[in-house]
Amino acid sequence: MNLFKEMSVGEGKTRNRVFLAPMGEGMACVDCSVSDQAIGYYTEYAKGGVAVITPGVVSVDYPTGKPEKLIFRIDDQRFVNNWNRMAENIHRYGGMLIPQLHHAGAQTDIYMTDGNIPVCVSDVDCDHQLIMGHRAVGPQKEMTTEEVKELVRKFVSAAKYCQLAGCDGVALHSAHGYLINQFLSPSTNKRTDEYGGSLENQARFGCEVIRGIRQTCGPNFIIGARIPGHEWVKGGLTDDDCDEIARMYEAAGCDYFDVSGGMTNDTTVLMETSSYPEGARVHYAERIKKAVSIPVGAVGKLRHPEFCEKIIEEGKVDFVVLGRPLICDPYWPKKAQSDKSETIRPCLSCFDGCTNRLFSGRGISCALNPRASREYDLGKISKTTDSKNIVVIGGGPGGMETAFTAASLGHKVILLEKSSKLGGQFNLACVPPHKEAIAEACDWFIGETYRNGVDVRLNTEATLKLIGELKPDEIIFATGADATRNLPIPGVEKAVVSWDVLDGSVGLPEEKNITIIGGGIVGCEIAQMMIEKKNKVTILEMKPVIAEGLEAFHTLELYNTFAENNFKVVTKATVKSIEDGTVNYTATVSENVKADNGADVLGQATVVSLEDNTPSKEIDRSIKTDMVILAVGQHSVGTDFSKELKSKGYNVTVIGDAKRPSKFIDAITEGYFAAINLEE
Repeated sequence: MNLFKEMSVGEGKTRNRVFLAPMGEGMACVDCSVSDQAIGYYTEYAKGGVAVITPGVVSVDYPTGKPEKLIFRIDDQRFVNNWNRMAENIHRYGGMLIPQLHHAGAQTDIYMTDGNIPVCVSDVDCDHQLIMGHRAVGPQKEMTTEEVKELVRKFVSAAKYCQLAGCDGVALHSAHGYLINQFLSPSTNKRTDEYGGSLENQARFGCEVIRGIRQTCGPNFIIGARIPGHEWVKGGLTDDDCDEIARMYEAAGCDYFDVSGGMTNDTTVLMETSSYPEGARVHYAERIKKAVSIPVGAVGKLRHPEFCEKIIEEGKVDFVVLGRPLICDPYWPKKAQSDKSETIRPCLSCFDGCTNRLFSGRGISCALNPRASREYDLGKISKTTDSKNIVVIGGGPGGMETAFTAASLGHKVILLEKSSKLGGQFNLACVPPHKEAIAEACDWFIGETYRNGVDVRLNTEATLKLIGELKPDEIIFATGADATRNLPIPGVEKAVVSWDVLDGSVGLPEEKNITIIGGGIVGCEIAQMMIEKKNKVTILEMKPVIAEGLEAFHTLELYNTFAENNFKVVTKATVKSIEDGTVNYTATVSENVKADNGADVLGQATVVSLEDNTPSKEIDRSIKTDMVILAVGQHSVGTDFSKELKSKGYNVTVIGDAKRPSKFIDAITEGYFAAINLEE
């Protein structure tokens, strides 16, 4: 396969064409030095066969250039030792370490920079919501020409420290609206000195950094750059500009390019949600490749080895840059090279374990890979020397994770599933639009369960009699949850339940008025299903917000979808009764009954909501409807049986939705821990 051929990069050679995308991971120590957790995390990629490992946010100007609280820094020699530890671990397993040097510029604020005033290329308003949002927090200082030159020196010094640490090279973050991109883009660069006014001047900062690194670190030190292939803002770079910047960077001494995007107000074009096709940004890299002679790689929702092989074989790119798929399975390269693609744990593009954890201040992990970020803490988990008889009750995500993990460690595992198939809520969650990856994950979990020799017993309900016959040493109770079907609302029996829509028991109506009671994630996904059938949808939600718990990127996309289809969303709404063709509810609205704070977010969608301090009143309303769908949450099932088992003296561990309704990431993580804890 072309994907696993060596590739020359500068004076070096990579063992294959799979690069780890530079990503913030939130694993730095409090002083932003490299932590043991980070060393364990990045070493795992080298073990898995990744050729080039690129830690994503490495500050060259601490703390002024920080975009987040816990990022790495390499602005002083005292940080060299731990970077060397990481480099030696990665080299031990055959990988290269190329940190990405980073400066946020205007895309940060005094909160992130520990009270220091951030610097910017030009202190002017721009068509970039994130930059303008940071400016609303506090002042920013436009750099003088001498300060710009000093910052060039800081980048070069950081590269030298990386070289001293034994890193194979460095990469420059020249994309995504950060500092170097702010110099490049005319939308943010309004300077009148030698660093602004023409494309050559706009590229001068990046070129001076590249030339400085080459002069200081020599010809054998690899220099890469993440560059924009396209911008989506008014007055931004044209595609021809991006091509010319690539040529200038190559002439300055760059050895390879990782082509992403530049300025945008829609972050999903840089962090693709599940609705984007595979290889959404490949065409930008393909165009840049035609403009230069050095290796060019693509990033952006690359998932399957077959697809990656195809775009290399067709000459569109020289290598692929994978982010979230490698978090989900760091052994993606080794499995693909061994023709075991079916064993690659598939990424959901869900953001629950990666960005959601990062935004909350925790190191990134993965919804489907519980080991991600915990490599150092967990260490190597060896097979058991004391095999136990384990019974897992429930074949959903958490139950399967427990079963195949325990079996892989040498335990004898029986999995009891009362239905005719494994998968649990995977089988429902894959139904809404753009959820094909969940179906793929369901197939992987089922396959992994059988590959590890679990004794799966379908159409088998757990009873005290059966449990007594099986004589388990441990029981993992993973019976899951069911949709809430009964509410104290007159006429509730006239409604259908969300899960019955998802499993096909209730067909989708067409060109009808649909009222969904409950605006959580499930209710909102049901609403999305109604689009193709041209239904008019109203969501009634008791809370002040909809889709609570959905991560930011999918929430933004959801709001845009609702706006485009003119869905009506009423928050702080209490349903009073359901009659034939009518839903009666009470809405808490502002005194002038205007759609206020929510409408600003949803655009054309009609939203009735308000802030707590807004003068308000409750009014009674009715809505005509052809179908009412209940999407009001879930409740755990089997609680009484788990208690009965415990009362009979069995060792029972309750996980996932059987403990409390939650998300895949919770059930799978708890299932993994339950399996590895069997030794304790």
